[in-house]
Amino acid sequence: PKDVSKKARRASGDGRPLFSAAAQVDVLYALFRVADADGSNTLAVGELMEYLGLEHSDFANRIFCMLEYIRGVHVSGSCDFEAYVVSVWNVCTLDADEYRDFCFELYDVDESGYLDREEVLDLVADITTESANV
Repeated sequence: PKDVSKKARRASGDGRPLFSAAAQVDVLYALFRVADADGSNTLAVGELMEYLGLEHSDFANRIFCMLEYIRGVHVSGSCDFEAYVVSVWNVCTLDADEYRDFCFELYDVDESGYLDREEVLDLVADITTESANV
């Protein structure tokens, strides 16, 4: 829809458009609609994992919640199309240092700048669970 495409094309915060062409937004919208299995116009982490053919995991929950947190919204476990586009943009435009920091922040739950014993155990548990599911 045109109104959704206009919202999704608005500035990313630094003056750059999120996507340069309406066709790109339309492709994302088509993917969003297919992944939105229950037709609620929101995408839950479980729906996204099912669409991607991945097993629902604690790691996926962490990433999904972190993306909501970065956007400054209440962590709800689902997102609308505009939030989906912003999240895709954020992940796809990270450079290597930003990606490393993002991964670190997934586990630095108390935001201390360090991973304590429990945070490291969570990280190891998620890695070994993900490895077993591959």
